[in-house]
Amino acid sequence: MAQLPNIDVQVLPYEAGAHAALAAPFTILEFAEPLGTPIVYVGTVTDAIFLEEAEDISQYNATFGDVQGSALSTVRSAAFIEQVAASLESEK
Repeated sequence: MAQLPNIDVQVLPYEAGAHAALAAPFTILEFAEPLGTPIVYVGTVTDAIFLEEAEDISQYNATFGDVQGSALSTVRSAAFIEQVAASLESEK
């Protein structure tokens, strides 16, 4: 999947430490026109929240940017995943 032009896989290693997205997992949904406006989905234990206000979208985009900046690059992430997979294979 990571080889598709519209998909980036980045690993956020434990060594990166605490980050802005630790509060709750979220998904930013972006749509092609005519829908256009993004929506943020935040899943909770018993429910889900959908945020559509521009201020909320902006805050979640900034949070995502911070986390993405702390993650390994796509190239380093692919190498990391290969390394972990190889070590798991060698343990069998």
